[in-house]
Amino acid sequence: MFLMEVRDRSFQSLVQKTGDVTPLIHAMRIEHTDMAIVLLGAFSRYINNLQDEDLEKAETKKLLKILRINLKIAIDYGLQKQQKDLMASFLQTLIMSEGDSWILLQTADVAVALRQGTEGKPVHNAEAAVRSFATKSLGQADFIASLEDYIANATADLVMMAAWSLVLQVVKGEPLPVRYTSHDCVLLD
Repeated sequence: MFLMEVRDRSFQSLVQKTGDVTPLIHAMRIEHTDMAIVLLGAFSRYINNLQDEDLEKAETKKLLKILRINLKIAIDYGLQKQQKDLMASFLQTLIMSEGDSWILLQTADVAVALRQGTEGKPVHNAEAAVRSFATKSLGQADFIASLEDYIANATADLVMMAAWSLVLQVVKGEPLPVRYTSHDCVLLD
């Protein structure tokens, strides 16, 4: 498929403006949901294929920053135009673009809250971390079922990762792969 070839050879062309608009926003403006889905898939695949050494490169950091801006604009535009179908996917890709370090940091924070029991509010903390990626508009939006489902799943993933990290302090075992959280895999299904 041509678009996947572009993703592999010139990813920046999928996230940079041409004229006054990016390809994703253009697809949303003309209400071409299938194209928006393909672009979102290209973004997701690009992120999933990044290696640790890629994440250290200035060019990759710049592209991910541009991608995050694109996704936040897409969320706001979609809400303005009542195009809510892709909000959960936008948020998922936005979180994925932050990388493993964000997930590890949030997992550690939730593990601290878990140690404190109910007073630590671990589920609340995990949910707040996931919601922190929502734009101001998304935070004020009416209930969007698919988005709430995604937030619930990502919250559960963070709590499970944190709980398992605490278990590993007592029992020998392997840590859960970080890529399971907020990526195309779901820990609890």
